[in-house]
Amino acid sequence: MTRDEKKGIDYANKSLNGKSLILKKLSRRQALSTAGKVAIGVVVAGVVAGVSGYLAGSAAVPTTTIERTVERTVERTVTKTETVTVTGTAPPPTTVVTTPAPTTVVTTVVTTPTAVRFEGVELTVATQTGPYIAEPVYHWRDVWCQLTGAKAVNVVEIPYAELFEKIMLDLKVARTYDILIIPADWAGDIMGGGYVLPLDDFMKKYGFPGWEDVVPTVREKILSWGGKVYATPYDGDCHIFYWRKDALEVPEYQDKFKDQYGYRYNIPPKTWEEVLDIAEFFNGWDWDKDGNPDYGIAFCFRRGSQTPWYFIDIAAQYTVMPPEVPGKIDRYRGIFYFDPETMEALCDTPGWIEGFRLFREMLKRAPPGAINWSSGDLRTIFVSASPSCAMAVDWADIGVISVDPTISKVKDKLGFSRLPGAPRYYDREKGVWVEKFNQVSILNFGGWVGVISKWSKNPEAAYHLLTFLASPEIDIHDVCEGARKTGRNPYRYSHFTNIDAWVAYGGWSRESAEAYLKAIKSVYDDPNALTDLRIPGQPEYWDALDIAISEVLTDMRTPEDAAKWLKQQWEEITNKRGRDQQKRLYREMLGLPP
Repeated sequence: MTRDEKKGIDYANKSLNGKSLILKKLSRRQALSTAGKVAIGVVVAGVVAGVSGYLAGSAAVPTTTIERTVERTVERTVTKTETVTVTGTAPPPTTVVTTPAPTTVVTTVVTTPTAVRFEGVELTVATQTGPYIAEPVYHWRDVWCQLTGAKAVNVVEIPYAELFEKIMLDLKVARTYDILIIPADWAGDIMGGGYVLPLDDFMKKYGFPGWEDVVPTVREKILSWGGKVYATPYDGDCHIFYWRKDALEVPEYQDKFKDQYGYRYNIPPKTWEEVLDIAEFFNGWDWDKDGNPDYGIAFCFRRGSQTPWYFIDIAAQYTVMPPEVPGKIDRYRGIFYFDPETMEALCDTPGWIEGFRLFREMLKRAPPGAINWSSGDLRTIFVSASPSCAMAVDWADIGVISVDPTISKVKDKLGFSRLPGAPRYYDREKGVWVEKFNQVSILNFGGWVGVISKWSKNPEAAYHLLTFLASPEIDIHDVCEGARKTGRNPYRYSHFTNIDAWVAYGGWSRESAEAYLKAIKSVYDDPNALTDLRIPGQPEYWDALDIAISEVLTDMRTPEDAAKWLKQQWEEITNKRGRDQQKRLYREMLGLPP
């Protein structure tokens, strides 16, 4: 089933004002029967019905019908008429009319019960250069404008390497952007800096679509700052572990590995040491029998890309002491970046040094040229099997791309899990290694979020657009439809439970979808999940870390020297920005008292 046909299927969701929108799902089995190829034009409106009324205010406006037509060819003929009834404010039932014919038109038109109007309003959205992250704004903006009467939604695309600098310049000087779709890691500078509006009052006045459906980790750790909500969810992010089933799960290869290494590896691998052994075993020979050499692991190593997040996947397992009470952080437990009492950088501690050492070893098990791979490179190479790699680490993007028939050679060949752990961790309080298994979930990057500039001339319209994009009726399409390259990953409970949507919209097999979503949800369910550094100066701290990693990978510094140099850099950044202020904000980030 193609993307546009899928949009004719509407699921029941909660509306923003708490009332249920009951949309009868148009059954593929009832409404569609296999036939010859026919062209189908689909007029899509049901996906916007659930978000049309929550910002309406006290006065109802005339009923609005949104129509959107897309042509495509499928091997289906529509043979049934369905009625879709909206329960809410008062319009008559909406009928979906399907007319069998050589060229069949399926019309799914849902009238909006009440709709807020922003006649003539023009909004400007700034985000990174697309397609990833920017694509959904382009995809839905015309629908939103038709729904609200807004004149236009303009999108300013900025290369990621320049995004922080140009956004901060606009916030301080030009003040032209209404909405910023930004990495959650920049919360300290942008939310803490007072450049964007808190959303609590908007939420009290207008509500928010399915707020309780957003997983608590995202609501509390990603969207909030200093006890206030500043952002709407846009993209849920964490790293998970991937493996090729046609490599790790082949009994012959398992037996050969045991013969060489003296033990049978776990599926999924339990520790990073185990990953290194498995990657070494699969490196440099044709294990997928395609006539070309294959390799052990796909990882991100390139300077100036996303490499620090991949390094942290390893280093945190050896550094972060598990809290004695789940979710309860103190000076020594649940801590990775700084000592929260002194703001001393911890990047020269033994766990960090072990992370540098193992990261360098990981590069030796990757294909030639992998030192130049960004995350985009690794996911494309891993999914297209060019060359084949037995394992990979990435955000959830590999999963959605793996079912894209235009690129993927690994559909239904992947396994998914939390990140591997470590056989030991360093106890900073006692100054000793603890020989005990440790597994740290990490909310790498924290995802992309939507915020409203405090200088926006149309903040209510901006809030309406952001919540429209974050509504369950809309975002389920964006997280499932990987071929669109939306860059949006799950962050709602319904994203994890609505397996039908992944099968129908994304083209997943049910088995693979369930395994993929289980892996991601296990990270969000972990009360001890580590967040990124989110204090002012985060890009500076991150750049210094990136330099240290690249110098270890190129043998310009030893792991010990790199850790020592990095600590000096972080201490200088902290002193420059004010140690007391940074400590206060760091503790605020961690949820510790001042």
